[in-house]
Amino acid sequence: MTAVHPLGVFHGTDRLAPRLVLLGAAALGAVLDRLQLAWRDLESTTWWASNGRDVLLGFSALAQALALVGLGFPLAAAALMATQLTLVAVLVESALLSRRWVRSHDAVAISAAVLFAVPLAVAPEHVFGVVEAIAQRFG
Repeated sequence: MTAVHPLGVFHGTDRLAPRLVLLGAAALGAVLDRLQLAWRDLESTTWWASNGRDVLLGFSALAQALALVGLGFPLAAAALMATQLTLVAVLVESALLSRRWVRSHDAVAISAAVLFAVPLAVAPEHVFGVVEAIAQRFG
């Protein structure tokens, strides 16, 4: 009987560099999101308001997906995980922007994005196992 892997096969690595690249890519994603918010206030064109954030968030997700592929994730799983990391970071940042008690939005946004990526950097094979089990259950 052949095992079915809906997201591909995980080929992990023990190297430290891909793990650090992933954390850096997560931080870069938060920086890009903060940058687009600053640009949004400066740039009033219709194009930027509707598409600029998508471009920067797409670049962020792409950087994280490439880092995950470097960690050994198959491309489909890397794309899924990277878009989820990006989405969660944006949602947390959006929720924090409305809080008066948050003094340094940049530091909080970057810290939260990196914090969400830590499980993938520390134990990628376990995270992939959970994602694969969910994909097999619903796929």
